[in-house]
Amino acid sequence: MEKKRIKALLCCSTCSPGRGSEPGMGWNFASAVSSFCEAHIIVFDGYRSTLQAYCAEHPEETKHIHFHFLADEPLSGRWLSPFKKHFPTLYCYYLYNKWLRRATELAQQLDKEENFDLVHQVTMAGFRFPGFLWRLRKPLLWGPIGGLDNAPYRLLISLSPMEIVGYTLRNIINSWQRRFGYAAKVYARHADYILASTKEGERIVRNVWKRHGEYMCEIGTQHATSGSREVPIHRQGTPLRVCWAGIMNNQRKNLPLLFRALEYCESPVEVRVMGCGAMLAFWQKLAQRVPSRHRVTFLGGVVQERVYAEMRSAHVFSITSVKDDTSSVLLEALQHGLPVIAPDSCGFSGVITEECGIKIDIALPETFAENYGRALDSLAKNEDRRIRLAHGATRRAEAYTWEHKTERLKEIYRALASREPL
Repeated sequence: MEKKRIKALLCCSTCSPGRGSEPGMGWNFASAVSSFCEAHIIVFDGYRSTLQAYCAEHPEETKHIHFHFLADEPLSGRWLSPFKKHFPTLYCYYLYNKWLRRATELAQQLDKEENFDLVHQVTMAGFRFPGFLWRLRKPLLWGPIGGLDNAPYRLLISLSPMEIVGYTLRNIINSWQRRFGYAAKVYARHADYILASTKEGERIVRNVWKRHGEYMCEIGTQHATSGSREVPIHRQGTPLRVCWAGIMNNQRKNLPLLFRALEYCESPVEVRVMGCGAMLAFWQKLAQRVPSRHRVTFLGGVVQERVYAEMRSAHVFSITSVKDDTSSVLLEALQHGLPVIAPDSCGFSGVITEECGIKIDIALPETFAENYGRALDSLAKNEDRRIRLAHGATRRAEAYTWEHKTERLKEIYRALASREPL
């Protein structure tokens, strides 16, 4: 006889199969939880057609998922038009906060009908907007939450003056909000368990908020099967093929740091850059200053299949971001057996180990670039080590499959539902 399923309510404002970022996160958590729970999902009405179509096509997979769609309420008023035009981000935040309040009202109605064993606030992942599900007075899980990390001050001076000012102000505001904001003062007190998307976030949850929690990456891989591929050989004297991918809408991904690092790399390197955005033209000009022994090729925005093809032929994957939680391409690179070189900060610190990559200590930009270049050079000159890291990368990817994450979520849900200590 099948054991009675836990009945859980999840708030996933964004949720869509086959998507990345917040919608993908919402869907993956909803799908994972439904494998062992009767999962009721509150989701923004804009995803109705996509989710209903998917459920119709995959009835067996989605038989334990129940979606409850909640439409946004557009605001009216003469003053809102200029507010929306000149402060679009604040306008969206205001709408989202209003949606969360209405989602709580819906959750309270559903709880009267279903009597949920626990509730889980999933998206949006940023800690500033945790919602109001604590009002249900049920066992409450929150996360994985992001945004708790500050951008490393030592690396900020590698950015433009405007970006330096912007990230400095963000760090100051972020530090205040994580200690005295709504999430810290109200929501964190009521959450029975908190999942943090970075190691630094876990430290803040435990030491600053004094709450129980753990590190859980907000993204994952579906399968770790790419590890069976043959690792491409790098021969001494030939260019080390380095893969870089990211959105270039601002300087956050900090590709120029890689260009500076190449000045300290004696071995020839071929960098394959994937991505597009407002910074593309400027970064292309900067790439012309790279020493002639290296080559930088910009591929522009490419489809996912092309990204994977580039990863399969590369020797190393490069990350240079000054601010990130955990990028999808990091796990994809590990899954394709690529050693990763990245800053020892943000979401990278918790994922990369000495068995699968190299973490560069945070330092002033020139020192950081020098250490980064020497790391590249060491892999170009030591093929045995690079091969070991490549095999370690595929093993590391297995720890981030959704199958693995689902098992941990099952343990957390069962403990919360039965009010047992974790």
